[in-house]
Amino acid sequence: MTKIINKYNLFVAAIGLVAAVGSKNPANAGSVEPGDWIAGPIGVSLFAAYNFFENSNDYVPRNQAGITNGTRIQIDEPLARLVHWNEPIYGYETGEEVLVPYTTFPGSQKIGGASLSKNNGFGDPTIAFFGWPYKNTRDGIYLGIANYLTLPLGAYKNTTAIQAGANRFEEHLQIGFVAPLYGTPETKRVNFELTGDAYFFGNNTNTAGGSQTLRQAPAYDLNLWIPYVFYPAHDAYVAVGFEETFGGKVTLQDHQTGVVSNPLIGLQESLLQFAVGEFTSPTVFVSAVGGADVGREGGAKLNTYFEFRFAKFF
Repeated sequence: MTKIINKYNLFVAAIGLVAAVGSKNPANAGSVEPGDWIAGPIGVSLFAAYNFFENSNDYVPRNQAGITNGTRIQIDEPLARLVHWNEPIYGYETGEEVLVPYTTFPGSQKIGGASLSKNNGFGDPTIAFFGWPYKNTRDGIYLGIANYLTLPLGAYKNTTAIQAGANRFEEHLQIGFVAPLYGTPETKRVNFELTGDAYFFGNNTNTAGGSQTLRQAPAYDLNLWIPYVFYPAHDAYVAVGFEETFGGKVTLQDHQTGVVSNPLIGLQESLLQFAVGEFTSPTVFVSAVGGADVGREGGAKLNTYFEFRFAKFF
């Protein structure tokens, strides 16, 4: 047990539980809901307030049995997001956005009965640029691409087990595709919405009390949503989704000896999701997502996941 806990502490102290171990994605900046890849109104801005809640009672190391007795990890993360869609550039719609999370770990946090120190606070902010190489509003077909850059500005202490900040840069590329399976953009419809993500991580040279450098291999994510828009006048939908995340293997190098250790932490996650959403007025959109892991290796298994979003266009 002690060996497992020590490996866990080294990992989360370096990159943050929210960023890579317990969260729905390696980075919540890339979290995708139904309709996110449908191009927004040109020249308009959006303010969105999110709240993510995650509960885990099972820590699952790679290639080992899960630790359920005495395990409790919870994350409550409000997030503010500001988006703007630009006028077309050479015929292509583009935009930019800024995301700022605030992360708390409610109550005691434990793995196998061993208490984990925690550091609540602002997480690492993210700036992003996005655009649509292909947009067919008449038929409801979109191909989009986004680039997220996460900055190491969040709360971080190299002696704390779980915390909001990661103390490293992160580059995140995302490609999304939307096409109707049934219906048209003006009628009741069923959409096919597929998103692929690739995450690339900088090094954290200040882990384990400042004695180690953490390196992480790229992580990848595929996210599929099938929304049914049953009330087109309000874009009201119900949706089922599935997400698969893998990769992100970690190594640690001791500053004094130069010895590289492999804590056997990578991520393989299968997440089943459900979502609802609608415009409650012409400029206000609300939505909710719930889900749970149906498979997990490497980190805290999500027994319960909720996400709520309020969005205001202006």
